Amino acid sequence: RLLKGLARAQTRHPPATTGRPVIREQVVHFINKKMPGGLPKKTARALLDIENSAYVPVIRNPTGTTTETEAVFYFPGCGSERLFSQVGLATQAMLWHVGVQTVLPPGYLCCGYPQRGAGQFDRAEKITTDNRVLFHRVANTLNYLDIRTVVVSCGTCYDQLQSYKFEEIFPGSRIIDIHEYLMEKGVRLEDVTGVRYMYHDPCHSPMKRHDPLQVVNTLMNEARNGRIEKNERCCGESG
Repeated sequence: RLLKGLARAQTRHPPATTGRPVIREQVVHFINKKMPGGLPKKTARALLDIENSAYVPVIRNPTGTTTETEAVFYFPGCGSERLFSQVGLATQAMLWHVGVQTVLPPGYLCCGYPQRGAGQFDRAEKITTDNRVLFHRVANTLNYLDIRTVVVSCGTCYDQLQSYKFEEIFPGSRIIDIHEYLMEKGVRLEDVTGVRYMYHDPCHSPMKRHDPLQVVNTLMNEARNGRIEKNERCCGESG
């Protein structure tokens, strides 16, 4: 009760977040910060019933695609598939929306970045090698599909996947963030009224082919919905 009384002024009128806060402000913020909640109960694969690692899932619209339709390889990673499964589902939904075939890895896979970041370099190297071997098998199995694009929805995964040499797995392929890909496909939001947004460009930014702020403002249709400004600060997640 005493702590709540001391914290009330700070929580009602939060101080500026630039510079180093005093110890009291740090303590109040730590105690007042709620633990993450409302996370999805099931993974993206569980919701789609494609958890069997013996199969290579191909997500496509049977009435709007053929074997000649553009195909992409989507690597969701742990965050977009297990923890925040709504991200993985949204990515697949948008790929469906733009009319491409989406190939997923067989089973749950980690990119290996967490192990590398923790100093477990041998473990990270083994994960990378095992994944590359698996992806070569996927490419051979689906050689009737001309996969030229590897889509990611996680900047941390992007950093690790750059060492996978996907251009040797799917010849001539590139890695691209889902937002950049959607921008290239001409996706634009219409009539976003009554809401203003700010964009946080993460330290592990997945947007490496286009300027991130340009991508966001293009997708959000700046001319019709107003400009989105960029937040330069670190979120503190550390990956």
